[in-house]
Amino acid sequence: MILRQVIIANFFCYLDKNVFDFTEGLNIISAKNGGGKSQFFNAIYWVFFDRIYSDENSNKKKWQIAQNVRIYPDKFAHDLPIGDEFTTSVEITLDALDYQSHSSSTDDKVRYTFTKDITFKKKGQIIVNNLPADLRIEYTKDGETHIVNRAQHEMLLDFIFPRSIRKFMWYQGETMDLIYDFSNDSTLKHAINEISYFPKYDFMDKVVKASEVSINKKIEKELNRQNKLTKEENVIYADIAAIERTIEGLESRVLLYTNDIQYYEDEITKVEQKLEGLDHFMEYKMKLTKLEADLTVVKSEIENIDNNTKERLINKWMLNGCDKLIKASESKLNVLNSEIQEINKTQNPVPTTLPGPEYVERMLEDKVCYICERTVEEDSEPYFALKRRMNDFEKSAQNKMLQDNYTELNRYKRQLLKDLPSINSEIVENNKKIDSLISKRNSLKKQINNIFTELGSDQRADLEQGANIAQNNTQKLKSHRADLATKHRYLNGVNSDLSSQRTLLNEKKAIRDTFVKKSDTSLIESVAANYIKMFVAGINKLKTIAYTNLINELEAESNRLYSLYLGGKQQGKIIFKDGVRIVDVATEQPLVDLNTGEIVAEKLSVANSFLSLSAKKMNRSYPLIADAPSSDLDSDNTFNLTINIGKSFDQIIIMSKDYSQFTDSQLNDLIEKADIKNFYSIENILIDQNGPNSRTNKRSVTTKVK
Repeated sequence: MILRQVIIANFFCYLDKNVFDFTEGLNIISAKNGGGKSQFFNAIYWVFFDRIYSDENSNKKKWQIAQNVRIYPDKFAHDLPIGDEFTTSVEITLDALDYQSHSSSTDDKVRYTFTKDITFKKKGQIIVNNLPADLRIEYTKDGETHIVNRAQHEMLLDFIFPRSIRKFMWYQGETMDLIYDFSNDSTLKHAINEISYFPKYDFMDKVVKASEVSINKKIEKELNRQNKLTKEENVIYADIAAIERTIEGLESRVLLYTNDIQYYEDEITKVEQKLEGLDHFMEYKMKLTKLEADLTVVKSEIENIDNNTKERLINKWMLNGCDKLIKASESKLNVLNSEIQEINKTQNPVPTTLPGPEYVERMLEDKVCYICERTVEEDSEPYFALKRRMNDFEKSAQNKMLQDNYTELNRYKRQLLKDLPSINSEIVENNKKIDSLISKRNSLKKQINNIFTELGSDQRADLEQGANIAQNNTQKLKSHRADLATKHRYLNGVNSDLSSQRTLLNEKKAIRDTFVKKSDTSLIESVAANYIKMFVAGINKLKTIAYTNLINELEAESNRLYSLYLGGKQQGKIIFKDGVRIVDVATEQPLVDLNTGEIVAEKLSVANSFLSLSAKKMNRSYPLIADAPSSDLDSDNTFNLTINIGKSFDQIIIMSKDYSQFTDSQLNDLIEKADIKNFYSIENILIDQNGPNSRTNKRSVTTKVK
């Protein structure tokens, strides 16, 4: 695949139309920090995969869904008249194999054009998109232009950029540790399957093994027909058949678990990509939930103080300043107390509680004195004495009520005289509390509003939806990882059982072969079996040799590039064993504490070796589009890397700030020695030279140096 042209219009810092033409070989885009090189990388990735590498909505840069990132120039957001529209677009032209052809011949290449655009409009002070981003794919074949159906877009992208080696083709320096995980055996396995014919050996191995099983069954059947097998020999055949069935079942399970593992790894990758654009929703949702809970508490505290204030205002604060009047009432209360004491005086020394009013009332009704048990006649002196006793009861009850009221009034007087002096300070303190809580409430409301401002939406539904999607994907990711671990555990167990069964099968076959040789060897099947056995051994040997040779080629290519990238100053060598690692040349012990430059060179070397061998083995070349591959290298290693990296592929496009630090003579020397085909210099300049040093007044201008 060869990238031919990229046209960018109104995308981030690229205003109007910017054209980049590329050819085979090494292509360079040079710019200082903020110049626009990373946005060029984003433009390509946006078209193909709808992702943007940005720190918008996040504390650090990461891959995000494009719709969550503002991709239009800042100038339009600032200066565009209300109601005006503009279109952001990127068009990419490339040559690649015909995805509808089954041939791998380079003659079957066609020219594809990928166009993605989106129209924006300014409404009020914000920019909105009228329609979602639209991707159109066309290809030219035999002079005719064809449009690729939308349903086939993903299939075409997977064909042109295979998932297993896609991450080697699209290199973003800051994400290297995440995508170039060569410690994972599956990374190596999937890449090998993509860049070589090695899977064909697996297929041939299965074919000859199936033939071996079939021919041995025919031999067994013929020997049984001729009655040449003993009982013990029949048992051996039965054992072999049973073991082969067991192995077949185990191999099916291995294939099943392997496919499951591949499925979960792919799903994990997809979910992680989705979360790259959604995880900030979870963060914002958690912040929002906490802020809203705090806001509810503050509102409740304000309401409680307000209600309490109203009650105290009614009950007490309305008497504020009445201290003198209340103190002056003390003399009147003393007079009232004297009167109460005077009223309470009685000539009857017997307490009014003996006997009680109920008994006296009963004696009056029955006209009997139950104390002396004598009759009390109506209108007699004893009768009037009982009547007077009843009057004493009534007076006593009234006096008691008066006494209680006096006591309560006196208590309130003392309490008020105690509380009234602190009312003013209490009012001031409560007002301070309310003012503080109101300030806190306003601050919380502002923080809540800021969340929606940062999200670019004032609709809570958008946040809820994004958070729910992120939460669902997080749960899905957790579930997939648990399932993946389970499948790996199952696969290891099945492989262990499979190894044991294969060992047992070989032992049984060795016994079977001894008595088959004793039998009549004139059977055609016996002759065929010998040849098939030779094929089984031969194909297995070829498979082992092919894999070993491929690993050796990958190691050799990786180490060649590793040495070139580091100018021959590498500390060890790269080996492909239990993943990929750097070992000491003499002891082959793993090297640790490598510097950043060595680690970068190792990962680039291995990734580039896959792409390089893919072109040699499968006649399928892929470009390397790299953003800041040399950011962790010194100037000498950057020079060496640039000179040698272009020799590994049919095409490479490098974006870097490092070349802007070279002198003119160094740059000319680099262009000549590295045989750079196209060299673009991008500079971020002021649109209005008299305007502010603001991004709203800046644009990237491209100059073709070569």
